[in-house]
Order: sequence, then structure tokens, then C-alpha cells
Amino acid sequence: MGRRAIVSATAHLGEMKPITSNFAKYQGHHPVVVQKEKESLITKKEAAKRLAISVRTLDRLVAQGLVEKVFVGSSVRLREREIAAIVEQGC
Repeated sequence: MGRRAIVSATAHLGEMKPITSNFAKYQGHHPVVVQKEKESLITKKEAAKRLAISVRTLDRLVAQGLVEKVFVGSSVRLREREIAAIVEQGC
């Protein structure tokens, strides 16, 4: 897996400033994960459809830590490989 860096949500225009989770938590910003290799991300709606569950049930799985969410700006996305693994397991 490639190296990751957490940068501010205002990482556009070439400004990439590392931030801590406390800063993100208290300033209302979501950390952005920047990765070297591209990874397929899907929306919660698409993930719920693939799992044949409601978006609310998927939110519960995320809250339980069974699925990790990724912020793209202020939008939430899920890793396609994690959803595919759940589908393969039949859970």
C-alpha cells in the first residue's frame, strides 16, 4: 500500500499542510487522505445497493468500524475493495 499523508481540506492550489486529527475535529474540517496510487471509491448509495442493504444500515456498519469512510472534500466515499470483500464473504 502506498504512503499516505493527512492534509488540510483546503489542499487545493498546491497548498498541502499536514494537520492533526484534533485540528480537523475542532476546526470543522475533514482530513483528506492523499494516496500515491489511485483507489476506487464509491458513494454510500452505491455501496448500499451492492450490499442489498439500506443506506442507514450501511451507516451503522460505518459507525461500528466495519467499513472505513473516506472524505473527498466534504463528501463521504467508501473503498470499493472493502465493499467487494464484504460481498464475497456473504455477510
